[in-house]
Amino acid sequence: MFCPHCGGKNDGTPLQCSICKKTIPPLDARPAAAIPERTPKGPVRTERLGSVGNRMLALLLDRLAIAAILLMVAAWITDNWATIQPRLLSLEVAGGLAVAGVVGAVFLYHLLLEAAFGTTLGKAVMGLQIANQGERGRFASAALRNILRIVDSQALYLVGFLSATFTQRRQRIGDLVAGTVVLDLPMARGARAAMMALLLTVLASSTWVAFALCPGCSEAIAKLR
Repeated sequence: MFCPHCGGKNDGTPLQCSICKKTIPPLDARPAAAIPERTPKGPVRTERLGSVGNRMLALLLDRLAIAAILLMVAAWITDNWATIQPRLLSLEVAGGLAVAGVVGAVFLYHLLLEAAFGTTLGKAVMGLQIANQGERGRFASAALRNILRIVDSQALYLVGFLSATFTQRRQRIGDLVAGTVVLDLPMARGARAAMMALLLTVLASSTWVAFALCPGCSEAIAKLR
């Protein structure tokens, strides 16, 4: 055995080192050697912020999806306009209701999908997802960031574009206030293709339903041709 003090080798199990004459503690009293912890192998995952360009493309795709939904509503209103018009006080009222309906549709579309799935159809196609890094719940954060679209969308989204371009974490004003950030997630091509197919299905289905709700609209379009 070896002396823990001088490192000298001793034969047998003496209580005293034959070299330095110091007491050798029993084996049971010696502290166990520290075993270094093994760290898991593999690359460390880091956050990848979604690019501003991909976010703008996702916004365009989302607007197409919302337009498809509103197309069905507009077709139903057009087909029943003779019944609806007498109930309206004026065309100004009708215009105000139309604007409120569009703003409400945009808000609900983003709120429901972001709160439930953390993404929208357009963002899913571009491989983007919203991460909540604040103290608020997902629903509250989604509501706050989308309420502030009123600010970000000024001048054709120039305000949101500039904010996302020049902030450190590419956050528009809604993200800064809500404590959210848009991340670029690695997605297989098949998954992104499936989301694009779903978006195209929504667009085609809504167009078909719109013409079914308003047969006169298709006749009017045929006359224009």
